Amino acid sequence: EELTDNPELSIYPNPAQDVVQVKLPFSVKGSALKLTDVAGKTVYSAELTSGIAETQLNLQNLPTGLYLLEVSSPERKITRKLLKH
Repeated sequence: EELTDNPELSIYPNPAQDVVQVKLPFSVKGSALKLTDVAGKTVYSAELTSGIAETQLNLQNLPTGLYLLEVSSPERKITRKLLKH
């Protein structure tokens, strides 16, 4: 199930320059975080450990543009747009 408008996942600031805070809606074993560019290329991915409710992403080495941030668990997937300027 793809949830693109779920308020449980927040990214700030958005648009971002160097670093974004990602507040996660769930933290269960087997959750993952993935950042892809508009061409679908994965530019960052990480497995999330249980108990983490918030994490930071460093965007300094990424070019300006639109990205998709996906947080997934075995039960669900949430995707958000992230703009780097």
